[in-house]
This record gives sequence, C-alpha cells and structure tokens, in this order.
Amino acid sequence: SAAIGVFFIFPNTACYIFGLSATCELGSAPWFAALALWLAATAYPLVARQLPPEDWPLTPLALFPWSGKQWEALHDRFVHGETRLVLAAHDDSPEGLPVVEINYRTARGEAPPEGPRVYDMWSRALGITTLQN
Repeated sequence: SAAIGVFFIFPNTACYIFGLSATCELGSAPWFAALALWLAATAYPLVARQLPPEDWPLTPLALFPWSGKQWEALHDRFVHGETRLVLAAHDDSPEGLPVVEINYRTARGEAPPEGPRVYDMWSRALGITTLQN
C-alpha cells in the first residue's frame, strides 16, 4: 500500500541517488570496492536462492521486530486470545474499559469512545513495523 511504501521510498531514494551518481571510473579501486560490497551483501541470496532468514535481532533485513514464530505466538495471545496488552492515559484500572483498536474505522478518523479508555498496545506499538529496538 502507499502508506507502507512511504516508510521505504525516502531512505531508499537517497541511497539510489548516492549510488547511481557515483563518479568512479569502471575498473578503478572505488569501483571494485563497490562491487565487493554488493557481492558481500548479495552472496547468500544468490547462492542459496532465498533471502536470509529473518531471525530477529540478528537479521540483515530488519523489516519486522519479531521472527515469524515470535510474532505468531504474540499475535495469538494479544489479538485472538483472552489477553490484551493495553496502554492507558490515566491512573484508573484498565479492567472493563473500552479498548480503542487500530482498524479501518479508527484509521479513517472515527472518534474514540468518550470517557476513560485504553489503547490496544499490540496494534499501536508492538505488532507493527514502526517500533524496533
């Protein structure tokens, strides 16, 4: 989607501009250094014919803060299970308060419930790609 693409287009554009505007001559030392760096970064996928495993936190592709197994276990517990991980903006007990989730309606600006409420921390901060380290 376009919303997710924004996270990647700006940093990647800067890398492409920098890399494609390099003024090193073919066969020069900087050219061979760039080739070596590219080979080091792509050797595994070229040989193994698959991307490196995403075993967070030791991954070259840190797109998500969790490995697949970790994410499935946490998602099952905090989304499908009976446990909710919530954030509150007040000192009241969260038990029994309405949970404001991120979904189509709230993403489009629907007003949250009036009065005390809690926010779904899994969907807002932990289960998505925007919180790492």
